[in-house]
Amino acid sequence: MKKPTIGITLGDPSGIGPEITAKALAQNTLFKLCHPVIIGNKKLLDNEFLVLKIKPSSNDYSFIEIENIDLTKFRPGSVCEFSARASYEYILKAIELARTNSIDGIVTNPITKAALKKASIPYIDHTEIFKHQFNKQPITFLATENLKTTFVMRHLSLKDSILKLTQEKIFTTILDTWNALKDGYKIKNPTIIVTGVNPHNGDSGLLGEEELKIVQPAIRKALQEGVNVIGPIAADSAFPKALNGEADVVVSMFHDQGHIAIKTNDWKKSIGITLGLPVIRTSVDHGSALDIATKGIAYNDSLLSAVKEAVKLVKIKHGNGSN
Repeated sequence: MKKPTIGITLGDPSGIGPEITAKALAQNTLFKLCHPVIIGNKKLLDNEFLVLKIKPSSNDYSFIEIENIDLTKFRPGSVCEFSARASYEYILKAIELARTNSIDGIVTNPITKAALKKASIPYIDHTEIFKHQFNKQPITFLATENLKTTFVMRHLSLKDSILKLTQEKIFTTILDTWNALKDGYKIKNPTIIVTGVNPHNGDSGLLGEEELKIVQPAIRKALQEGVNVIGPIAADSAFPKALNGEADVVVSMFHDQGHIAIKTNDWKKSIGITLGLPVIRTSVDHGSALDIATKGIAYNDSLLSAVKEAVKLVKIKHGNGSN
């Protein structure tokens, strides 16, 4: 097939999204992967090219102009409500283009949760926006090239993550993860490792009973559904096993359990993958980094990795790729 057309949103204009997009466009790597369609404010991107003293390595890209930034009031590096509204409109436009098959997949640059709240946008992150737009329950993978994880609990405190953990939530995450791998990556019988909650898997109840009372019953239920699932395995052993090729994915119990493993493995190139939607969507795995906006020091490795994975998913979807 011809090179996929990938829509790339600029993210929060006050953050590093415009900078890393400009840097990506200055590299041949991006153009070898796809035909990029940048969605955002062109003046912001053009300014990045000037400041960084770089230029696109090819003219083989398109720009969907959304003029929603008052540059006279624009303050990079700040939690800004009109930047939040701009980033939200970029996402909606990307979804519109994907729905009409004008692009093959979406790659999102980072947005700012505090800014979304300040702008009274009723969604905490990209996943919630996509969930609302498609009325689907997406499954989010955090990934490097050789390691993937999903989460039972995501944006909750550690205390609340454990208090709200249930057998049904664990079972649903296992099942959704299994189906997402089969549908998105066309893996016929994925292998899933499920982590425990406590150190040493609770040591038979000495260090906690969540494994005995919640996790194990959820795994037994998944096995009864035909899911190829292993566990619970203590997190410090689960991720090395997955890296060793013993599983396609690890189901983490809570946020940091998975994030620390992924980012320790390859923090520059880690990405987010959202499956379970009628469109392909990947994302950088970092925030808008307001503290370093306009300093020219942001890495664009995660953005290029997200584009690479989106292209891979497009090819698999159309029967031209391998998992």
